[in-house]
Amino acid sequence: MQPVREALGRLVAASVLEATPNRAFRVPELDRAAADEIWSLRLLLEGEAAARFAARRDPKACKRLAAATDGCRAIDYGHDLKATMGAIAAWNSSIAQAAGSQLLYDTVGRLYLRCAPFLAHSLSAPIAHDEEFLSFILHIQDELTLAITAGDAAAARYLRCADLRSFQRYLYERIGWSSPLAAA
Repeated sequence: MQPVREALGRLVAASVLEATPNRAFRVPELDRAAADEIWSLRLLLEGEAAARFAARRDPKACKRLAAATDGCRAIDYGHDLKATMGAIAAWNSSIAQAAGSQLLYDTVGRLYLRCAPFLAHSLSAPIAHDEEFLSFILHIQDELTLAITAGDAAAARYLRCADLRSFQRYLYERIGWSSPLAAA
C-alpha cells in the first residue's frame, strides 16, 4: 500500500476523516452530541493522565510541561491559529505522554484528533478572545504544573479536569452553544 493511502486509511479508521462515495475525503462535522461525548471522555482520560504523571514525579517531564505552558503563554490568540493549535497540542501531549501508558497516550491522542477541527473552528470564530479567560487558563496550567511537580495526583486530576471543562465552555460559547453543564 502507498504511504499516503495508508495514512488516509488510518485517519478514516480513527474517525478523523471520512471517505465520500466519490473517493474523496473530508473532515466529519462534529455535532453537539459528539462534541459532548468527546469532551466527557477527555475529562476522564486526561484527568487520569495528569494523576499518573504526578504519581511518576518525572523531573524532565515536568520541565517539558513547564516549557509547553510557556509556549501557550506566548500564543497570539485570535491572530495565529496555526501557532495556537500547535501550542495547545504540545501542551496536551506533554501531559498524556508523561503518564507512562502508551495506550492512554494513544487514546487521548485519537480523541484530540477528533476534536481538533472543532477546536480550530471555535478558536477562529469572528469574535474577540476573552483575555481574562486566557489569563485564568494559564493560571490553572501553572497550578497543574505545580501539583504534578509536587506529586499531588489528586490535585493534578482535579486541575486538569477544571482546565478542560473551562476550555470546553469557552469554546462552546465562542460558537454560540450553551454551557456543557446547562445541556446536561
